[in-house]
Amino acid sequence: SLETLKNARKHAPANNKTVDWNLSLAYLANGDLENGWALHKARFEDKATKVHDRKFDVPAWQGEDISDKTVLVWTDQGLGDALCAGTMLPELIERAGKVIVELSEKGAKFFQYSFPQTVCRRSHMDKDLHATLSD
Repeated sequence: SLETLKNARKHAPANNKTVDWNLSLAYLANGDLENGWALHKARFEDKATKVHDRKFDVPAWQGEDISDKTVLVWTDQGLGDALCAGTMLPELIERAGKVIVELSEKGAKFFQYSFPQTVCRRSHMDKDLHATLSD
Protein backbone atom coordinates (compact mmCIF):
# COMPACT_ATOMS: atom_id res chain seq x y z
CA SER A 1 0.00 0.00 0.00
CA LEU A 2 0.97 3.62 -0.40
CA GLU A 3 1.39 4.19 3.34
CA THR A 4 3.62 1.13 3.66
CA LEU A 5 5.89 2.40 0.88
CA LYS A 6 6.01 5.91 2.37
CA ASN A 7 7.07 4.33 5.66
CA ALA A 8 9.65 2.16 3.89
CA ARG A 9 11.10 5.25 2.23
CA LYS A 10 11.50 6.93 5.64
CA HIS A 11 13.37 3.93 7.04
CA ALA A 12 15.28 2.72 3.97
CA PRO A 13 18.90 3.66 3.40
CA ALA A 14 19.23 7.01 1.66
CA ASN A 15 18.78 6.97 -2.09
CA ASN A 16 17.04 3.56 -2.21
CA LYS A 17 15.81 3.52 -5.81
CA THR A 18 13.82 0.29 -5.42
CA VAL A 19 11.62 1.93 -2.81
CA ASP A 20 11.41 5.14 -4.85
CA TRP A 21 10.39 3.25 -8.00
CA ASN A 22 7.70 1.26 -6.19
CA LEU A 23 6.47 4.40 -4.45
CA SER A 24 6.26 6.11 -7.84
CA LEU A 25 4.05 3.32 -9.16
CA ALA A 26 1.86 3.44 -6.05
CA TYR A 27 1.40 7.20 -6.33
CA LEU A 28 0.47 6.89 -10.01
CA ALA A 29 -1.95 4.03 -9.30
CA ASN A 30 -3.62 6.22 -6.67
CA GLY A 31 -3.93 9.17 -9.05
CA ASP A 32 -1.20 11.29 -7.44
CA LEU A 33 0.48 12.22 -10.70
CA GLU A 34 2.69 14.96 -9.27
CA ASN A 35 4.44 12.71 -6.75
CA GLY A 36 4.33 9.67 -9.02
CA TRP A 37 6.04 11.38 -11.96
CA ALA A 38 8.54 13.08 -9.63
CA LEU A 39 9.92 9.66 -8.61
CA HIS A 40 9.38 7.90 -11.95
CA LYS A 41 12.99 8.16 -13.17
CA ALA A 42 14.11 6.07 -10.18
CA ARG A 43 13.47 3.03 -12.39
CA PHE A 44 16.71 3.74 -14.24
CA GLU A 45 18.74 3.38 -11.03
CA ASP A 46 16.79 0.52 -9.46
CA LYS A 47 18.98 -2.54 -9.87
CA ALA A 48 15.94 -4.80 -9.46
CA THR A 49 14.39 -3.58 -12.73
CA LYS A 50 15.51 -4.44 -16.22
CA VAL A 51 14.92 -0.91 -17.44
CA HIS A 52 17.77 0.44 -19.55
CA ASP A 53 18.52 4.18 -19.59
CA ARG A 54 19.71 4.87 -23.11
CA LYS A 55 22.32 7.54 -23.72
CA PHE A 56 22.02 10.00 -26.59
CA ASP A 57 24.18 12.65 -28.20
CA VAL A 58 21.35 15.17 -27.76
CA PRO A 59 19.85 16.56 -24.54
CA ALA A 60 16.68 15.27 -22.92
CA TRP A 61 13.60 17.39 -23.47
CA GLN A 62 12.87 19.44 -20.34
CA GLY A 63 9.58 21.06 -21.37
CA GLU A 64 11.02 23.89 -23.47
CA ASP A 65 9.49 25.11 -26.76
CA ILE A 66 9.87 22.35 -29.36
CA SER A 67 7.80 23.80 -32.19
CA ASP A 68 10.81 23.70 -34.53
CA LYS A 69 12.48 20.59 -33.07
CA THR A 70 12.56 16.89 -33.86
CA VAL A 71 11.95 14.89 -30.69
CA LEU A 72 12.83 11.22 -30.39
CA VAL A 73 10.48 9.44 -27.99
CA TRP A 74 11.63 6.01 -26.89
CA THR A 75 10.18 3.27 -24.77
CA ASP A 76 12.09 1.87 -21.84
CA GLN A 77 9.50 -0.70 -20.76
CA GLY A 78 7.23 -3.27 -22.37
CA LEU A 79 4.61 -2.83 -25.06
CA GLY A 80 1.75 -2.61 -22.54
CA ASP A 81 3.41 0.30 -20.77
CA ALA A 82 4.12 1.93 -24.14
CA LEU A 83 0.44 1.64 -25.08
CA CYS A 84 -0.61 3.29 -21.81
CA ALA A 85 1.97 6.04 -22.16
CA GLY A 86 1.00 6.53 -25.80
CA THR A 87 -2.08 8.40 -24.62
CA MET A 88 0.27 11.34 -23.97
CA LEU A 89 1.57 11.45 -27.54
CA PRO A 90 -1.16 13.68 -29.06
CA GLU A 91 -0.11 16.61 -26.86
CA LEU A 92 3.54 16.14 -27.80
CA ILE A 93 2.64 15.88 -31.49
CA GLU A 94 0.82 19.23 -31.25
CA ARG A 95 3.83 20.89 -29.61
CA ALA A 96 6.73 19.45 -31.61
CA GLY A 97 7.97 20.15 -35.11
CA LYS A 98 8.42 16.40 -35.68
CA VAL A 99 8.05 13.34 -33.46
CA ILE A 100 9.89 10.06 -33.92
CA VAL A 101 8.75 7.13 -31.77
CA GLU A 102 11.14 4.22 -31.20
CA LEU A 103 9.82 0.95 -29.84
CA SER A 104 9.46 -2.73 -30.71
CA GLU A 105 8.62 -3.66 -34.28
CA LYS A 106 5.10 -4.75 -33.30
CA GLY A 107 4.60 -1.55 -31.32
CA ALA A 108 5.97 0.61 -34.13
CA LYS A 109 3.38 -0.75 -36.57
CA PHE A 110 0.54 -0.08 -34.13
CA PHE A 111 1.77 3.41 -33.24
CA GLN A 112 2.34 4.34 -36.90
CA TYR A 113 -1.26 3.38 -37.65
CA SER A 114 -2.54 5.26 -34.57
CA PHE A 115 -0.34 8.35 -35.03
CA PRO A 116 0.27 8.72 -38.79
CA GLN A 117 1.78 12.19 -38.32
CA THR A 118 4.76 10.63 -36.49
CA VAL A 119 7.61 8.44 -37.67
CA CYS A 120 7.46 5.16 -35.75
CA ARG A 121 10.36 2.72 -36.00
CA ARG A 122 13.13 0.93 -34.19
CA SER A 123 16.05 2.55 -35.96
CA HIS A 124 17.82 5.75 -34.97
CA MET A 125 17.20 8.94 -36.94
CA ASP A 126 18.29 12.57 -36.78
CA LYS A 127 16.90 14.25 -33.67
CA ASP A 128 17.34 17.40 -31.62
CA LEU A 129 16.04 16.14 -28.24
CA HIS A 130 14.93 12.87 -26.68
CA ALA A 131 12.35 11.76 -24.08
CA THR A 132 11.15 8.41 -22.81
CA LEU A 133 7.63 7.56 -23.86
CA SER A 134 6.53 7.18 -20.25
CA ASP A 135 7.90 10.49 -19.01
